[in-house]
Order: sequence, then structure tokens, then C-alpha cells
Amino acid sequence: MELDITPYKSYLKELYEKEKDLEWDQRSQLSKLYQRYWNEDSYREPTFIRGYLECPIKQFVQYFDPTPSPYLNRGSCVHECFQNIIEGREINVHDLCVKWQVSDEHIEYVYQCVKNFKSFITKPLFNGKSISELKCYTEKFISGDLSLLGENVKISGSMDLVIMLEDRIVVIDYKTGQYSKFSSDGYKFQMNCYKWLVEQVIGKPCDVYLWWPQDEILDKMEFSLYDEACNLDTILIFREKQAKFRETGILVGKENFSVCKWCKDYCKNYKEFIENVCKSNN
Repeated sequence: MELDITPYKSYLKELYEKEKDLEWDQRSQLSKLYQRYWNEDSYREPTFIRGYLECPIKQFVQYFDPTPSPYLNRGSCVHECFQNIIEGREINVHDLCVKWQVSDEHIEYVYQCVKNFKSFITKPLFNGKSISELKCYTEKFISGDLSLLGENVKISGSMDLVIMLEDRIVVIDYKTGQYSKFSSDGYKFQMNCYKWLVEQVIGKPCDVYLWWPQDEILDKMEFSLYDEACNLDTILIFREKQAKFRETGILVGKENFSVCKWCKDYCKNYKEFIENVCKSNN
């Protein structure tokens, strides 16, 4: 399937430039779509790159989905709880669950994650010290022009937890799904990009970890030369596909793959929904 999103370009450009407000939680993401799709000089997040390569139509249409995701809401709530704990602010888990519209079946999960996190940050994990004793930054945004194997690429990332050690920097990304080694390997591209960013922008060696709060598993990510070559190749393929898109304005969905719900729902619902959003906010 192909999707021509040129008709939405002027609206998204206006939204991006004026930072116009919308009425649902995805508004901050929606306001960045012009930059992400049409601005050649903007910095791209690893998660956006992977999602775009998985299916650019799904990546675009899902930003307009007004239906709240129970797992996304749960994850956002857990992340805010952790951020408040690290920054020394009192938290009311119930109030945050209400804020993020966490469904009843997920509330106990949030409480358990908070309990596990409070225990996790007291353990002597790095240079004999606990996270609570070290200088940390939460939701740290870093962007940079990276030189990778002779290629210059623009990458950015918002890192859940950055820990400053004397000899290196540690980045921890929280994952609120269920742990498996397979799912952990699926984040290699994202975490490799974070490692590149920290080492080239800040100039210190960087170790990157995934932490699964439900299972209390801290997984250090290791990258072979083959991994790094594959991850760089992912970036180059993305740049090539985006360059072609900027020429045509047409997103091309997965090839040789059954049509997923996003294409089906776009045909039935989202085209009208997107157009109504654009009309009502012009």
C-alpha cells in the first residue's frame, strides 16, 4: 500500500512552527512530524528510525490514533514515577495512574515497579556505589552529528537515566514489557545509538543497560563489530528511504506482507480523522 501525505504537509509545518496545542496526549509527537518527515537537517531518534523502516505508513498513521494505549499509558506512568524518585520529589502513585489513565488491571503493576525501583537504586551497582549516591540525570536529551565509519549522521535520543562516573558514563533505559533475551536483543539498535551519542558528544566511554522493573533484570548491552556495522547500515537505509520520500511525498508500506490493522483502519477511519484534525486546526 502507498500513502500520499503531501496534503498534510502545510498543516504539519504550521503546527511545528507555531507549536500549536492539540487535545490529546500525542500532541507533542504530532507537532514534530513535519521535522521528522520533511526536514533533512533534523536529528532522528533511533526508535523513529526503526519504526519507519518497519513500516512508514504505520509510523505516520499511529500518531493520529486518538485511542489510548493501555501499555503506553502504563509505561509513561512508570517512567514519570521513576523520574520523580531520582529527582527527589514525593510521588503519589495513585494520582499519577489517574493522570496517565492507567487501566485498573495495570495499577498493581505500576505499584510493583515503583517498589522494585526503590530497591534497585540502593544497590551498589557501579564502582561500589548505588544509583542514589551518584550524580544522575533523568530524561536526558542528547543530539549530535556523529561520524560513523566515515559517514556523518544526525541522531538524537532521550535517555531515561544517565549516571555520571569518574571513568565512564552509564545509560539505563527502562523497559516496561516482559523480559526475554529475544526482546532485549531487539533494542540493540537503540542502545548502540545511545552509546555512540554519549561517547562522541560527551567524550567519555559509555556502558548501556536495559532494566526490566517487573522482572528486576539489569541487562548490559554488548556490541560486536558486526552489530555496529548492521546498525550503521540501518541508518543509511533510512536516509535513503527518506530522501526518496521527500522527492515524492509518498510513504510505501511493507512489501510482500499482509495488510495490518493500520492500513485497514487508515482506509476506514484515519484518513477522515486526519483530515478533520487538519481542518479544525488550520
